Amino acid sequence: MKHTKLVTGLMVAALPGAAAFGDISLTENLAVRGFIDSSYVYDDRGATTDEILEVDAFDIDFLLNQDKITSEIHLSSVGGLDIEQAFVTYNFDNGLSITGGQFLTLHGYERDEPYTILADSRAYDVGGDMKQPYALYHSGLRASYSSENFTGTVSVVDSIYTNDGDADDLGFEAQIQFTGIDNFVFALGTAQDDQDAAAGVDKYWNFWVEYNGIEKLLLAAEYNTYEFAGEDAKSWLLLGSYDLTDKASVAVRYSDVDEDNAAYQADKITIAPSYAITDNLLGRVEYSNGEADGVDVDLFAVQFLWTF
Repeated sequence: MKHTKLVTGLMVAALPGAAAFGDISLTENLAVRGFIDSSYVYDDRGATTDEILEVDAFDIDFLLNQDKITSEIHLSSVGGLDIEQAFVTYNFDNGLSITGGQFLTLHGYERDEPYTILADSRAYDVGGDMKQPYALYHSGLRASYSSENFTGTVSVVDSIYTNDGDADDLGFEAQIQFTGIDNFVFALGTAQDDQDAAAGVDKYWNFWVEYNGIEKLLLAAEYNTYEFAGEDAKSWLLLGSYDLTDKASVAVRYSDVDEDNAAYQADKITIAPSYAITDNLLGRVEYSNGEADGVDVDLFAVQFLWTF
């Protein structure tokens, strides 16, 4: 299975105005893309068992290209039809771009959409305890500079840890990505916010590395460190994905979360084989086993993802 390498999606996601996968052209300047993600999930956490069968998300993105100006509007059905992202980017001729609007955070290896995750569940969601210390989307301004082997991005946003639209307490995020070593991608980022007292999170740093120099094999690792209510916290993952055939692959992931203030610890191991039924329809099965705050957790999922 020739799955889309995460590095491609990750790098363009850090540069608003670029597409993560193929688009459908509606006019010379307007294109559309999207996905429907549906799944069956059996989640067993201690004495609690949940079974869910539903369409998890329907997203459609509109992309407009007007010479040096590009813009995107992302509509999402999660929790009702909402504007997930809406931004305008001005591209200079020297690798510099300026973006304004509501856009995706710079941080996190797995990103926001199901086609950038090699399993049904997210790495730091163990038994329903989602330990992602930042909001996925922010409103603000972003500047990015790209050269052959380097991308640097800085954002000033309403908040890092919530998307509250409040300009009184601004947040700041920055990231650099380096691709100057063959088959490697390195990313280092940070996020700071005046609203840490309310959110309980502060001093966030993120590092991830991806390696794809072995045929059919993708390897990645990520490490997050932050303060939660004044105490140290960290999370990390290891990931490997191997193409069994042109259509089939299997991903194995281990993830871990530790928050000293809440005396919280969680970890899980995930195995997720996938099969490309067509070029646009992916089927996936996931089994995850772990422990969240002292409780055993098991998850079984069957996922179908259609992209267009």
